[in-house]
Amino acid sequence: PKVAWPARPPAAATVLRQASSADPHSHVEELSSDQLERGKMVVRYADGRIIKGYSHDFYPDKPHFHLVPSVAGFSFSNEATEVSVQDLKAVFFVRDFAGDPSYNERKKFAEGERPPGRKVQVTFKDGEVLVGSTVGYDRTRPAFFFVPADPKTNNLRVFVVRAAVTKVRFL
Repeated sequence: PKVAWPARPPAAATVLRQASSADPHSHVEELSSDQLERGKMVVRYADGRIIKGYSHDFYPDKPHFHLVPSVAGFSFSNEATEVSVQDLKAVFFVRDFAGDPSYNERKKFAEGERPPGRKVQVTFKDGEVLVGSTVGYDRTRPAFFFVPADPKTNNLRVFVVRAAVTKVRFL
């Protein structure tokens, strides 16, 4: 990865999101800086490398973005790393950088659960299998977002790079 411009995350920021994913016409609400932890990213390369940090310029339709690596959990380095999406397996937006290695993620939906979008199983080239839902899957696009079936998993959402996937199966 190339080292890019010096960067630091903002001390305080305001982010807008829809109040309810079930109702796309609902009002928008502000997220406090405490809630911005959803911006934590674990970048997994197709070759197995992993970088954890934050990005100020990640956009799903852009070929690259910059990641400010996390150092010792909550500190930041002075420089951002340029990340090329074509080299990735996926970008995991996580609750916590450490996660819980002992947690056994649920690989199916609860009875009667109706997630937004289509239920899907994603199998990566490295053998990892994720189950969740997606509203933006299109086999002609190079990547798509995915929300895990298990609401207690460390992964809030996943940006899956199609080149790293062997199979996408609708459930």
